[in-house]
Amino acid sequence: MSYLYLPGVIERINMLNPQARFVVLVRNPLTMLPSFHLRMQFLLQEDEPDFQKAWELEPSRDRGENIPKYCLDAYLLKYSQVARFGVQVERLFNVVGRDRAQVVVFDDFKSDSLGTYKNLLSFLNVDYDGQTEFERRFGSQMYRYGWLQRLLFKPVTSGGKVVDTLQRRARKYNPDGTKRMGLIKRLTRLNKIPMKPTPLSPQMTDIVRETLRHDVMHLSGLLDRDLSFWFDR
Repeated sequence: MSYLYLPGVIERINMLNPQARFVVLVRNPLTMLPSFHLRMQFLLQEDEPDFQKAWELEPSRDRGENIPKYCLDAYLLKYSQVARFGVQVERLFNVVGRDRAQVVVFDDFKSDSLGTYKNLLSFLNVDYDGQTEFERRFGSQMYRYGWLQRLLFKPVTSGGKVVDTLQRRARKYNPDGTKRMGLIKRLTRLNKIPMKPTPLSPQMTDIVRETLRHDVMHLSGLLDRDLSFWFDR
């Protein structure tokens, strides 16, 4: 998502590889935003657990206030902007052209995973591999221990050496010569717990609808399909 949303990223990718193809997955903002907010908490980018309060903090964060201690880029916390897929997809089309960009609507992937998969392979000029079943992966999650999450993520973002030292000292192989899961990976897995995003409140649902309705209409026009059902449920 971030390569589509963050300014200048598509342009840099296109400059490095003018033949690159782009696959974009767009999702109903009413479900995408709570999921994204939870992800930002997991990555220590967000410290406000209530989505409505985090949404309301946007003006002050634009002024450089109330930015979480470990946040790398406050632009990721502009919740009123991050789900403006119409604006983002239009920019993608303008930079790389429609022939090098494939936009997948998440609802289509859910209802017809195999058909969507085959279409993507065709777009990428890759032969179909016969896969018919698709395991769900990378579900929403949260950390178990805040102190461990900070240990695992803070040094990476602040130039520290704690995690690097632990990783270097960890044994890479089992006695029988098979590769061993790294210490950091084991700790990271230990600290993850499944967690479903909290659905938007009725009040917040109305706010998001009002804020993003025009953008959803814009995306509908770009993709030549009606996505108004996202907000009509």
